[in-house]
Amino acid sequence: MQNLFNYSTSELSQDAFLRWLFENYQCENEIVRDAAHALLGEMTGIENLDFGTVEELKTDKQVEHTDVVVKFLYNGERRVLVIEDKTFSNPHGNQFEKYKADIETELSKDGLKHFYYAYYKTYLESQNEREEAKTCGWKSFFLDEIYLFFQKYPHSDCLIFDQYREHIAELKTKTETYREKPMKEWGKPHHEKVMFHAYIIKDLFPLVKDNLVFFNAPKVVGWHSYSSLWVERKKQDKIKFSMEISFHPAWDHANVTVRLSGYEKNEAACPSLKEWAKQELKQNNLFKEYSSEKWCIAKGKDKLSFKEGISNMTEKCKDLIDAFAEVCKSMNAELSQNPHWQKTELLPKKSQRRS
Repeated sequence: MQNLFNYSTSELSQDAFLRWLFENYQCENEIVRDAAHALLGEMTGIENLDFGTVEELKTDKQVEHTDVVVKFLYNGERRVLVIEDKTFSNPHGNQFEKYKADIETELSKDGLKHFYYAYYKTYLESQNEREEAKTCGWKSFFLDEIYLFFQKYPHSDCLIFDQYREHIAELKTKTETYREKPMKEWGKPHHEKVMFHAYIIKDLFPLVKDNLVFFNAPKVVGWHSYSSLWVERKKQDKIKFSMEISFHPAWDHANVTVRLSGYEKNEAACPSLKEWAKQELKQNNLFKEYSSEKWCIAKGKDKLSFKEGISNMTEKCKDLIDAFAEVCKSMNAELSQNPHWQKTELLPKKSQRRS
């Protein structure tokens, strides 16, 4: 039988599974019941949460924009577990801090005082995610930890639970075996995305770290259909200069885009800096100019083909990362000599869309 979770890959599907699991805390299936208590204990840090110690458990969704809220009675006191659930995307803005403040403001009206926060993501840990969550009081669970949790449980004779357990195990396997097959043979679209994500973190992140004197920490950014390596000039003024290498399951190549802007929404870099950056990028022969009135200023000159193998892809990405680091170094020198280039300007409303 096909696994339902190979088709239900969205965060909403995962929200539904977590709610289903917690609300089965008193069900007749011992394995499912034990897993519900154990996961509640892991996420809250409350020890010895066994059958009979938890009462009146109910879940809800989208309370103050949070994905899952679990309310339960323990030791005679009402408690709340808040879960932010991700499949591939990253936290945005001050999401952890804002959600925590909003949920406590709203639910404190009902006299609730005990709050717990869990960040649950079925992908590999990206740069600084755990630290960012911890700083705001959230406990993190990434793919490796989620895999270890569910592998503790044997076959349960509950199709939903067993298929989710198998789904997590398959994702974990994909992150460890992506080098064994050509990129074009990486399997189902969702699995391909996980494998690209693993490739970026395990193979490309180390290349960026060699140039951290010029870069912020690297990121994996994920939209609904593709994953990207995001490399950005180290922040030291108002100028945001970044390169994105994007991988899509349906493509046979990776796309490269270079952007130049201010850090505030809809801010553009001054025309003089923009023209200088375009010419500087063209000189190293790996980039070509991209005409845009907004932020994009260059593309990769050559397509990075999946057909040439992972090692070849990594070599080409390294060349691009090193070349971009050199341009960042030159930009730092130019901005110190021409401080007026650090000025930015707001784009007109007609141009206020992503490019």
